[in-house]
Amino acid sequence: MVDVTDFLYLIFLVVIAFIAIPISRSRKKKREQRARQHQTYKSYTQPQPGYAAYQQKKAIDFDSILRNLRITDTSSVDRALNGIQLVLPKDNPYSLFSDIKIIQHRNNAIKIYATLSRVIPSDLEVRNKQKVFSSGVNEIRVPQLASTYNISTEKGEMWASILSIDKSVDHLLSLQYELEYFYLREDYFESVVYSEAGVFSVLNFIKFLHFNIKNLFVDVKDYDVEQLKCYNCEDPFDPLEEICDKCGAPRPRCLICYQDLKPSEKQEVVQVPCCSIYTHKDHMLAWLKKNKKCPNCHQDLSHWANKLML
Repeated sequence: MVDVTDFLYLIFLVVIAFIAIPISRSRKKKREQRARQHQTYKSYTQPQPGYAAYQQKKAIDFDSILRNLRITDTSSVDRALNGIQLVLPKDNPYSLFSDIKIIQHRNNAIKIYATLSRVIPSDLEVRNKQKVFSSGVNEIRVPQLASTYNISTEKGEMWASILSIDKSVDHLLSLQYELEYFYLREDYFESVVYSEAGVFSVLNFIKFLHFNIKNLFVDVKDYDVEQLKCYNCEDPFDPLEEICDKCGAPRPRCLICYQDLKPSEKQEVVQVPCCSIYTHKDHMLAWLKKNKKCPNCHQDLSHWANKLML
């Protein structure tokens, strides 16, 4: 027999359900209508407004760079999709750099390669502490620059003296937001900067360094350096070029000592008949005294060696 209290409680639950369910459905419907009228969310699967701009590289105005380099005759300029390469005339304000290659390196970054027409008889590497790590090898400390740059060189005393000059300090500190690093070794220069203005700031700084280091040496002839040219067609070589882009000949480099061969050395250079590599004659003679095979392709050079030793 069903208890009257339980029966009444069951009736009460049924009534509540008939009232609550329609109210709940009504509220849900109103919420959905409000959401459709005031939809403010964005799907994470759709591209966000700033994403394309972030992905796209900032275009570098290479024509503006050429104008600032005072290049009026663009016949010596080689253009590529991501950069320019040019040989600078001797009367140019930037003629310390015999040839320059400027490319778009990364988003908002410009990379510069250059060969100097004068040798700076030392090495110097300056790295921005906020932008790139340093190896810590041969580091020197210039107090005014210590919080901003890591500076590495094998000629610590000389560079510490030059970089402590007020103008050196001011110039480098003005570059702290533009410069990632620069590397200078004898007649080779490389740098990464973050603006077109930074290109000229760092080039001007290298000119300034050259002027100051030159005063440390009595014989200015120590600075004279020839431009590297192809032994076959005499076309100038890019700092990183291994094959002549005009005739396809290999870079004139001694395979034994691995040094580039300048045009004035041509009389002291021999070309091996089996594979056409270049070497200094005296280096090849020293090699052949110990080994009669080519240092490149290992063919027998006994007959040619006898002729070379005459």
